[in-house]
Amino acid sequence: MQDIEINLTSNPGDTAYKMPWSLDATCYNFIKPKTAYKADKEFKLCKLGEAKDIRSLVIRACLKNYDYIAQMTELEQLYIYDARFISKLDFLENLAKLRHLCICKSYISSLDGLEKMLKNKRDCYEAEKEDVDAGRLYGVEGIYIHSMRTLDAFRLNDSGVPIGELSLYCKRRNLHWD
Repeated sequence: MQDIEINLTSNPGDTAYKMPWSLDATCYNFIKPKTAYKADKEFKLCKLGEAKDIRSLVIRACLKNYDYIAQMTELEQLYIYDARFISKLDFLENLAKLRHLCICKSYISSLDGLEKMLKNKRDCYEAEKEDVDAGRLYGVEGIYIHSMRTLDAFRLNDSGVPIGELSLYCKRRNLHWD
């Protein structure tokens, strides 16, 4: 499995990672990427290799397209620190193993993709709940979304998926559940 960072310098971890969680336990399992790629106008998924082999992705550069993330079905951790071109989360729908989600500086106006991902996680868990690791595999340790638009997040609490920490910071209101 690969742990990858996309940034502006091609050196992993040039600066400290911002951990927006209020609970230390939420970022306890943070996977620090060992491989970095420099983002440029020609950045393509093919630089990352097989999408299904990526476990952790930290994007510290502002990209215009995030659709390639939908192919990363083994992804457990996604941190996007400058998401100003993201308005919808459709690329999350099939990421049933995602445990950490951090999206900062976005203009997200719809949580439908996230809601579908949580439903998918619940369905996967129900299908495999006899397996001891199913709860760990399909649970969520933390979701942090910062958006400059108002979001309706109350329906996420009814997903049936255990979420360790859910923090949504919107232009007009802050929503935080522990």
